[in-house]
Amino acid sequence: MRHILVRLAVGCIVLSVAYLARPGTVAAQTGKITGVVRDSTSNQPLEGVEVYIEGTGVAVNTASNGRYFLISVPPGVYTLVARRPGYRSTAVRGVSVVIDVTREQNFNLTQAQGVTLAAVQIQAEAQPLVEPGVSSSAVGISGDVIRALPVVSIEGALRLQQGFLQVPANTDIISFNESRRDVTSPIRIRGGRAGETVTLIDGIPVNNWIFGGPAISPSLESVQQLTYIKGGMEPQYGNALSGILNIASRDGGTDLAGAVHIQSTSPGGALGNRQDELQNYTQLEGFLSGPIPNTSNKLRFMVSGRQTRGADQVLEFDNRVTVPSDPTSAFYARPFPSNYMDAFPGWRAFGYNNERQLFGKLTYFLKPQMKLGFTVFDDQQQRLPFDFGFLLTYGNPLNSPAIKTLADSEAYWGNRFGERVGTLEFTKVVQGSIDAGRRLIVARLDHNLGRTSYSVAVGRFSLNRTTCNWFQGVCLGSTFADPNFTDDQFISGLSGTCAVNPVCGTDRYYGGEKLRTIVTRGDINSQVSDHHNVQAGVMAMFHKVSLNAYESPGFVNTFISDQFTYAATPWDGALYLQDRIEYDFLTVKLGGRFDLGSAGGNFWRQPGPQLRRYVGGGVPRRTRRPAGPGRARLREADRVVRRLRAVEEAAPVFPAHRCELPVGRGVGSVLQLRPQHAEPAARQPVLVHGHRDGPRRDAVRHAAVHVTRLGDSVLRQPQSLDRANDQL
Repeated sequence: MRHILVRLAVGCIVLSVAYLARPGTVAAQTGKITGVVRDSTSNQPLEGVEVYIEGTGVAVNTASNGRYFLISVPPGVYTLVARRPGYRSTAVRGVSVVIDVTREQNFNLTQAQGVTLAAVQIQAEAQPLVEPGVSSSAVGISGDVIRALPVVSIEGALRLQQGFLQVPANTDIISFNESRRDVTSPIRIRGGRAGETVTLIDGIPVNNWIFGGPAISPSLESVQQLTYIKGGMEPQYGNALSGILNIASRDGGTDLAGAVHIQSTSPGGALGNRQDELQNYTQLEGFLSGPIPNTSNKLRFMVSGRQTRGADQVLEFDNRVTVPSDPTSAFYARPFPSNYMDAFPGWRAFGYNNERQLFGKLTYFLKPQMKLGFTVFDDQQQRLPFDFGFLLTYGNPLNSPAIKTLADSEAYWGNRFGERVGTLEFTKVVQGSIDAGRRLIVARLDHNLGRTSYSVAVGRFSLNRTTCNWFQGVCLGSTFADPNFTDDQFISGLSGTCAVNPVCGTDRYYGGEKLRTIVTRGDINSQVSDHHNVQAGVMAMFHKVSLNAYESPGFVNTFISDQFTYAATPWDGALYLQDRIEYDFLTVKLGGRFDLGSAGGNFWRQPGPQLRRYVGGGVPRRTRRPAGPGRARLREADRVVRRLRAVEEAAPVFPAHRCELPVGRGVGSVLQLRPQHAEPAARQPVLVHGHRDGPRRDAVRHAAVHVTRLGDSVLRQPQSLDRANDQL
């Protein structure tokens, strides 16, 4: 389905032409320095003064009014020098440049006396708490400040800012499906959803375009500057409703530098802190940067890495546990006894969260005002999230410090509690773990021509995520085993499941998504006059996405496997134009943006009449028709599946579906669904498999419950399913 979005910002549009490209979100990665150079005696502006950034070769000359402009300056802290024959040169140290911010630095030059030519050294004023001329709600944080904070991630630094929330790992807040697909905790800006926030690295978006939210969290050593925008976004930013995280990666310097940092909870554990001991957290992070020898400092490198390992969560529980041999234990307390599997007191560790990230950047300065950069991010992460529903399956009760006597061990070993499921079979219930790989490759050219600069970037972002139930090093795939629930509604093994499956129960989810995004972008920035800074850009983003997931609806004592598949190649592009009008007392930003995108596929223009027609008819194609008494029962199942077909074709959120239903002894049928909106690769047959010992009565019941779960409001007549079930 194609859509065109035209967004006008404030007021007029300044006409200009831009060329080249980038993604659905375009973002500046530079700032600007401006000011006026005057004679310290007469206070008159000086023309022809050379103002340059020390160590970069970037220089400009002042105009007749003494004003200079250094545009498209990468974020960082610089030394700014002004010099002119007959005057003592003046150097201002500590000039901070922030993304999308104009920094004003004025000079007062003193005439040289005799042969005295020593430079005047001045310390720049501290960065103001409130940036003048900034119309958006934005905060710029330098990499040095982030690394000085007692945090281990950029999210930790952003938690200190208003409006930013990293959702805690709590399944009461995060949905089940979200907890099974995200290796990183979702973020929220100003209460918006994850998909309403865009994260950019060197101008390239690194979002999960299928489910939303950021996909990469760069290491602290790889960040040059982070800009957090939570409102009033300029037209150059698109596809962001709640906020933007704009990250500029670190360049290599002219001097060889490096550092290694190790953070661990092991010392705390060795000193007796039980929480630190169980957390078992270790983070190793470091970087190395500098020039490549024999290149006259023109070719520079920057590499950094981070590896973290530790438990997903460490929680403290009370000491009210079950001790079978102790009649005063909580298990014998009435009317609120403890669960017989509640045997672990105090601190406990759950799951794991391991990550390895590598960052590399190579920069070649073709000339001082022109550089070519090549950046690579590679991130691999594995996580087993803590789920409170699986609490009783974490750990063997025989390993509990509360189980000390032979009688206690005998109670658990021999299942003396009278339960249908052996107490030692709880540990054979498998929870799904997540394996995700992310990679970003960027090539970028930046050229500064004085009052005009342009940049061109091409990037490729890929994501590959799989969630699977792992047992003894083997991924069980879509082979599910139905678990059970205890009286406390905790997940446990199901009686009889262990006899026919390698495990006594599994999680409900298997599969994942693959994403590949090709991004091209181009931006032009021109200081057309002392008060007008015009920016323009064109961008394009091409996706290739696919989803292949299996999920169980969780029926009682029956495991039905639903397969959801989706494949598409959407694209989107945009162009923007904006004018930043700056005076000493006023800053006005005017601009406009045009977005165009296509997701592909087909759908009804008026789905209402089509839905009513398909609910009333449309017998699916059957490849094999059974004979004998099974025909009548299969006819009832076919009637239910016709409803499923109607729901399937009416709801684009289910582009393809696969379910397995028992339909009776020796009976089987293959039913083909052809949803009009799905891609050809996503069309899957609905398979109805027969089981020799499967109860015929359950065939329609399970199908009816399954279809009603997808949306009984769409079926219009769900009571007919009950009547069909009652007739059997």
